[in-house]
Amino acid sequence: MKFLLGLSLITFLFNSVLAGKPADSVKTSAVNYDSLATQSNRYLTLASGSKKNIEAIELYRKAIISAPLADDLWEAEVRTKMGLLLSELKKPEAFKQLERAIALNQKHKNLNGLTTATYALAMAYYRSGDVPTSLKKYSDLYTVQTKAGEAVLAGNTASKIADVYLKSKKYKEAFNYADVAKKEYEKVCKRDSLGAIYYKIADIKLRENKTRLAEFYIIYKALPFYSSADNFKGRVASFNFLANMYMNQKKYSQAKWFYLQANTQSRSIKDTAATIASLHRLGVLKALTGNYQLARRDLREAESMAKDTGMSGLTEKFRARYPSILKKINEGDGSAAKSPLLRGVSKEKDDSSLVSLE
Repeated sequence: MKFLLGLSLITFLFNSVLAGKPADSVKTSAVNYDSLATQSNRYLTLASGSKKNIEAIELYRKAIISAPLADDLWEAEVRTKMGLLLSELKKPEAFKQLERAIALNQKHKNLNGLTTATYALAMAYYRSGDVPTSLKKYSDLYTVQTKAGEAVLAGNTASKIADVYLKSKKYKEAFNYADVAKKEYEKVCKRDSLGAIYYKIADIKLRENKTRLAEFYIIYKALPFYSSADNFKGRVASFNFLANMYMNQKKYSQAKWFYLQANTQSRSIKDTAATIASLHRLGVLKALTGNYQLARRDLREAESMAKDTGMSGLTEKFRARYPSILKKINEGDGSAAKSPLLRGVSKEKDDSSLVSLE
């Protein structure tokens, strides 16, 4: 499906040119039309601001108008992408586009497309504040997926429902649906998904202040499944989960051990962003325990790594979040006059008591 949009447009235009007819009502050349499709996909993937989203929406709208609509699934895919962007902008038109995409996918019994469009519609309702309708859309989709025998898709939807309840701080309901997801994944022994759902259950228990249960679900459930599935990012997330939990309990030796595991694992898979984040966490921990020189070393390495890989924004976010920690490091090792880590930091509230740097 990923290449269907571009292929359909190019084929249609090529045939139109050979026939000596205008390609479409938009009257765009074949070269520009191909560029249109490419640009639309690029905006969908990379749009980070409202201006880009608006441009992408208009490009998709032109694509639908100008391309042949004989292929319903192609149209459904384009409308889903439009709906996603409109939803991000909280535009009411998102509901219309996504409902149309859902209808087209249902017509052709395209379960994957139906899942994507329904997820987007449920999220649009959630963003609009209509949580009950959002939950109903997810629930209806779950029913369709279970009847189709799609355990993984059904598990994913149950997990989404758990997320909605979790955001609403309804932890009992969140746990119940996470458990439903777990049972679906167990049907097909989906190990990485089982690791993720046990991680979510641990998060629910932690929010309920049941730290021993949270610890249990990470150490004895999530981590073993992530390890057996060779899911390295899941393992890094689990190490950070435990480290953050111990950090907030002021159990610094345990926290340090798990931060080091996260750092080692992220380096092994060459995940630069995760490595930088782990160095930031280690820097905060060492500063809080008075090891200013070691803290400075970790933060300098993180800063250098971020600069070399075009991720300097991570350094700026860290500086803005932890001004008092950086000040302690500068003053603690007497390095402020030579090369202050605090340079350019805004005087914002310091979050040094919590180090879950997501």
